[in-house]
Amino acid sequence: MKRTLRIAANGQALALGPLEQRVMAVLWNHQAEWLVVSDVLAGVRRTKLSYSAVKSVLGNLVDKGHARKRARGRANEFTAAQTREGFERAMMGDIVAPLLRQYRNPLLAHIVDGLESDSEIAELERLLADKRAQRDR
Repeated sequence: MKRTLRIAANGQALALGPLEQRVMAVLWNHQAEWLVVSDVLAGVRRTKLSYSAVKSVLGNLVDKGHARKRARGRANEFTAAQTREGFERAMMGDIVAPLLRQYRNPLLAHIVDGLESDSEIAELERLLADKRAQRDR
């Protein structure tokens, strides 16, 4: 699965383009279902989009491995290749794994320095405890 992360002008990290994000949101909101193009178009109706634009984006998402396609009669149906959480976890793995290999201590220190609230620190401690328990099995 090809993943690329871009940093937008506002500093936000983007794994998908704006229209891809909206189309994937529709697929993720109907995770276990197969949708035809018109279903997806109805889900992204906030702005004027053409049927062919949504169909093209769905094709691109299939080519990138983010969506799956199957034929149903004369129509094609689409579904997300993985859950939103699975996509986000895989995206972070692709980005963080090389950094952990090359810059483990500075990366970990940067993450810890970024924790500002007791609840954020507690969440990190919970994740560490889960990892220890998993390792000790």
